[in-house]
Formats: sequence, structure tokens, C-alpha cells
Amino acid sequence: MASLAQPGQRSSCWRGAIIRAGAPSKPLELRDLSSSLLWLQACSKANTDFQMASSIISRDVAAATASRSIARLMSLLRLEEVLCMLGALGGLGSASPYHSFCRRKAKSWLATSLRQGMKSGLVRPGKDPGLDVKLMLRICVEDSTAELMEKEQLAKAHLLRALDIGFEGSGTLSLSESDLVGMPEELRRDWAAAGWFTGAYSAHNQKLSEGSTGRSSLCAGKYTVPTGRDSMDRIMPYCASASARQRLFEAYHQGFSAGEVNSAALDLLRVRQSLARRLGFRSWAAYELRPLAAAVREPDAARQVLDRCWQHAQPALAPMLQKMRQLAIGCSKHSAGDEVAHIDEAYLRALASRESDHLKLAEFLPAEGALKRMLETVGRASNVFFRHVPGQPTGIATGWHSGVRVYEMLDGPPSAAGSARQDRRLGFVYVDLYQRRWARRQLAPGAVLIAPGHVYVGLHYQAPSYGSTKLLAPEDAITMAHEFGHAVHMLCMGGCMQEYDDLPLDVQELPSTFFEVLAAQSSVVEEYARHHASGGPPPDTLARSVQQGPQFFARKLRNLSVGLGLHSEEFDAGNASPRELQAAAVAQWQRYSPIKAHPGFSPLGEDAGMYLALGANQEAAKRWLSPEFATRLRSQLLDRPFPGQRLASL
Repeated sequence: MASLAQPGQRSSCWRGAIIRAGAPSKPLELRDLSSSLLWLQACSKANTDFQMASSIISRDVAAATASRSIARLMSLLRLEEVLCMLGALGGLGSASPYHSFCRRKAKSWLATSLRQGMKSGLVRPGKDPGLDVKLMLRICVEDSTAELMEKEQLAKAHLLRALDIGFEGSGTLSLSESDLVGMPEELRRDWAAAGWFTGAYSAHNQKLSEGSTGRSSLCAGKYTVPTGRDSMDRIMPYCASASARQRLFEAYHQGFSAGEVNSAALDLLRVRQSLARRLGFRSWAAYELRPLAAAVREPDAARQVLDRCWQHAQPALAPMLQKMRQLAIGCSKHSAGDEVAHIDEAYLRALASRESDHLKLAEFLPAEGALKRMLETVGRASNVFFRHVPGQPTGIATGWHSGVRVYEMLDGPPSAAGSARQDRRLGFVYVDLYQRRWARRQLAPGAVLIAPGHVYVGLHYQAPSYGSTKLLAPEDAITMAHEFGHAVHMLCMGGCMQEYDDLPLDVQELPSTFFEVLAAQSSVVEEYARHHASGGPPPDTLARSVQQGPQFFARKLRNLSVGLGLHSEEFDAGNASPRELQAAAVAQWQRYSPIKAHPGFSPLGEDAGMYLALGANQEAAKRWLSPEFATRLRSQLLDRPFPGQRLASL
């Protein structure tokens, strides 16, 4: 077990965590970054260095010193946010009065120093690296505009909470064995575990609400199914009971239509509309699109791109739609003739595309083995090598949870056995495979640059029961590849947190999207998928089932259309009601759907995809794993610094 650092050493740990000085020599110990007082002292030192910069005679030296000090203070505040998220800084007391005081004090120092620096010309927006341009924009605008920016953040947080509640579901359905006909046992097993007690409790409450004095039945249903997104993903494609699908569909979307989601979304759209106009833009969409490529820099241009994608997708979508229409005849009470009803879409698509192969492929994706082989696959494509750090202490020794796995990322392919070559370390990756058993809500996967050379990847899969093997869904494996793509990019670029955040959004997402597409190719699936018992690769038919078809990209188009339309001038949030917002969202969704939306449907309950990933053929996928392609990927994208000019572009 590592020995505890002395107070003086721990104070210097804060400075070392944010200053880029080559690749780190050892894994990060969160324990040394767990003191609010020492964090505030590091912030105070950065603030003092800035104040002293104004006394330097040389203007160039003064500007360089001031910008470095401001960047250091910004990095410390960003690091504080990440450590609070990981439970390292302040732990459960991250919102305690003392820590809140430290945070407010550091933020006030930063705001004051930024105003002084921009007024004196020592801090130059858009030119000095490592500076939070959005924060600088907030500082230099009028107080009324800064207030709108704060309101936008609060409204965004409110909407995220409302969506979280909607995705989780606010009720349950009591379903019988016949209601879930056609569903594999592994998809409904956990609903049966609590079904007897919860079903009896719900039935008893219903009797009481009706004024009945008799005893309630304890057999309301064998399965108690939450009306959340997870149940939708399981039941809608695989359940053969049309009535069960209808009950769940309507209950799930009712949670969005009748809940706070539409009101919260409308509040956010109104604030963003006012803020965009205050900043000189016609709409929030115009403001957000400005830093992107010229082809989508304006809302009208972005809409034209979506229209072209939809037009070009028609030949690929037509055969699947025809199959679904044929299956709809006599297959569902919701579909009239050969028209596909919205409630039946997922089920008929699963029948037409043999989507059940997805479930069979899970037997070839044991979590531990898939993690190791996915790291090897991502490493080959990016010309790096992940090496597990064995015996890394956790818990009290370092501050990391015992479930976190530590890997060092080395430059180049693996060294041959006995080779004397010294591999260049690019940094460390901390992989959190499972969500904590006591967590109240399901956390979304994500990669976070904690400090230069240190990346945390939280996959947050549901942990298996004791003694059993965790099998991943194919979508989980694709998510793993996506997040490791972010991790490779963060370590290859070698910058700090703010420098990464200041990259254009399309540059940030391009590497992760590439690895996501790579992992979906059947020839690559065979590289990381092995049967949990026999260790053999999956059959070709199962390997091909991972690759997303045109229906997947059509769903992405629909969700992109909703976000673009509601944030553009097409929708007047200032004069709209929540009901009108839902109608506008449905109209935007319908632009790219051949199937008429259900009257109770809420597009905000769908998956809001941000990017449209283009597929590629299998021959190209094999080339992606070649050393030549990996070298080009590193030199042309992953290792390149992209100057942040977002503030200047605004």
C-alpha cells in the first residue's frame, strides 16, 4: 500500500495535476487531491501569480504570465468539478457549506482576474491557449447577458432532470406470462423478481382508492414492468402481444407529455432564444452551428444536409419498409391493411431484420474479455498499446474505487517479447466498468480528461449478480469503443481539459465516431467477440448483426431534425405553449419518417442522437486495423492540435 503524502507534497500535487510537463510517470492518486483547503490554496497561488504579472515590465512576459495563471485557475476549477463527480474531492460533503465557500471564493477570484486581464489587454480572448472562451464571453458581456447565460445553465439542468425522470419511468405495469409472449427469458427475468410483492402492493392501493373494504388479490401479474426507457427497449422489438406493446408505449410517452418535460424544454428554448438574439444571432441554432464546418454553419445549410441524407436513404429504406408492410397484414390490430402503425414499428422491424440475433451475440461478449480485446482493437487502429497496471492499490491507498481498472497507454504497437525498445508512455486510462450497486440512478457512459495524461472512462454497466458472468449487449460494446476513442484522442493530443473542450465539436466527436463505426464491422467484431464458455468467435451471421442498417440512421435524422427545428427560427418559443411545442416536435420528427406518429407520441422520449455516423464496407474495415492507416490517423487527427478560435468566430 502506498504511503500517505505529507501536507507539503499533497499541496504540490494540485499544481502537478494541471500543469503539462510531459507524460505522467505514475497513475494519479485521487487521495492526494481530496482536500478542499489545499485546492483553495492552489487556486489562491494561481490568483496571486496573476496579480503579480501586472508588475512585470516586459509586456510580452506579463501577458504570458497572466494567461498561464488564468489558465491554471480555470483548470483547477474544472478539475474540482471532475473530482466532485468522482466523489474524491469532499466526497459526500462536496455540497457542504465549507466546500461551497471554497468554490465560491475561487470563482470570484477567477471572475475578477478575468475582468482585469481583458481590460488591461494581458488576457487575449481566442489567442491564449487553455482559456475557457465561454466563461470569458460571459465575463465581458453586459450583466443582463451574463444573467441570461446563468439562466440557460439552470434551465438546461432542469430539463435534464425532467428527462431523467421520464426515461426512468414514473409507474409500473402488471403483466402476465401471456402479455410477454415472444420475449426471451433473459430480458424479463429481473421483472419477475419483485413482481409478486410490487404487484400485490399496487393492487391493494387500487382497491383502497376505489373505497373497497375487501381483501385485494395478491396475483395482479407475474411481472412488474417499469414504464421506462429500458422496458421500451426490451418489449417493443420482441414482445408479440400487441396489447402489451400499446399499454407500455402509451404509458411511457404519457410521462413526457403530461410531465414536466415539455414545460422545462419550453423554458430552456425561451432563454436560449433571448440569449442568441442578445449575442447577435437570429436563433440558438445559428449560434451553436457557427463554429462548425462551412457546410453546416447556418441552420438552413444544416437542414439541406439532413434533407439530402433523407433523400439518399430512400432506396435503402424501401426494401425494409416493404417487408414490414407485408408482415403487418394480419399481424397486428393496430395496423390498417398494409400500413405500419407507430406502435408496431419496432416489433415489425425486428421481425424483418432478424434483430433477435443481437440477443444471441451477447453470449460472445463477456464483459471482462470484451474489455481486454476491445482495448487491443482500438490500440491497433490508433497505433497505441494499452497495458494493464497490475496490483494497483485502490480504496484508501489511492482514492480510487476498487472496481476501477488502470491501464497505461503506450505509443506504438506492443513490443516483441524480449525487445529492448523503450515504449513512450502517453498517459493512463482509468476504466470504471460497472455502476455502483448503491447508485440511485443509471449513469450515462462517458470519458473525462481529469488532468493532462489521465483519462477516466465510466462505462457504468449494470453489475452482474454474484457468481455470474456479465454479458454485454452489442450496443454496449459499441459504446465501449466510442468512449475509448475519446480516451485515445485526449491522451494523444496531450493538452489540458480546457484545450480539449475548446476543440470544435466535430473534431471532438470524429475519433470516437470512427471507432464506433469500426467496432460495428463484422470483420472487426470477430476480433473482440468470443463465446463466454467455449472461447470461439461468433458465426458470420451474428457478427453482421452488429452493423447498423439504414433504419438506425433514419432514426438519427429524425432526432437531429427535432433539435434543429426547435432551436431555429421555425419555432417561436416565446409565444408557444407546451402543447404547441410537442406538436412542433412531432412535425419535425415526421419530416423524416414514413410512418405516421401515434397521437400520444412525444419525440423527446426518443434517443436524441447528435451525429450521423456513416458506415463503410468490410474491405475498408480491415484496412483500418493496418499499421499504415493507424499512422495516418495519428498524424492527421489524433496528434494534431487544433487552435481554439471559437470566441473569435462568435
